[in-house]
Amino acid sequence: MIALPEPARSVAMLLVLTGLRIGELLALRWKSVDLGAQTLRVTATVYEGHFDTPKTRRSARTIPLGPKALSILTVLHKRAHDAGALVFSTRSGQPLCRRNLLHRHLQPTCKKLGLPRMAWHSLRHCHATLLDAAGAPLGTVQALLGHSSPEVSDRFICTRFHRSNAERLREWRSF
Repeated sequence: MIALPEPARSVAMLLVLTGLRIGELLALRWKSVDLGAQTLRVTATVYEGHFDTPKTRRSARTIPLGPKALSILTVLHKRAHDAGALVFSTRSGQPLCRRNLLHRHLQPTCKKLGLPRMAWHSLRHCHATLLDAAGAPLGTVQALLGHSSPEVSDRFICTRFHRSNAERLREWRSF
């Protein structure tokens, strides 16, 4: 992700570190970020410049921030002038366009690095997989992702990847 230019780098990192939907992150305002408490609140989503309430009742949630996410937001906060301002915005204060970020930054960077084509939602799946790898219970994954059922969360976890790595680790340890 270091190859991505800003703000796409911070957007991508925060999606992986928080599990937010791209619309939730692009609708995030500084008044919903509490750096002292190390949390952020999901209160809105944005699509094509139009703001709305979160996708489901469970989507409105509080997300704990780890050290790296907190560091990214702290750096970004130094440029913030208004608590009502968006964390990620254009110069005129409008929300960034998810498609522009994807097509102008994320996908070209993936292509340049020889990585498969990726979408923003893939980073949300990455977060779920990392939670699973860390041993988080499925109910915790469900709550953090704002899913309506554990079955939805379970589909997000890339279990084949983990089983493959677990098998490699066992093989390596047997030498």
